[in-house]
Amino acid sequence: MERWREVAGFCGYYQVSDTGRVRTVGRVIPREQVDRLALRLWPDKAGHILVHLWRRGIRHSLRVDQLVLTAFAGPRPAGCECLHGAGGVSDNSVENLSWSKERA
Repeated sequence: MERWREVAGFCGYYQVSDTGRVRTVGRVIPREQVDRLALRLWPDKAGHILVHLWRRGIRHSLRVDQLVLTAFAGPRPAGCECLHGAGGVSDNSVENLSWSKERA
């Protein structure tokens, strides 16, 4: 079953799932419309998946892999970067991601 957690810095507005989906929250909606709240994701030039999140009228373009890891593994340790496993850079499931000081 897909698990959801608040996006750090955007609590009460956005959530990220352990599968790499991002949705808006903070309003009461019918249960059958929950999937409609998933936000549009797209790849950058390197293939990493991005999402736009808004806070106080300012748009923030963020990498979904980093949102997932921060939500499910904790904040990025100093000197570490987000690494993808065998699923590649488009697989943002928590099982495919890790914080590491080593480059893949």
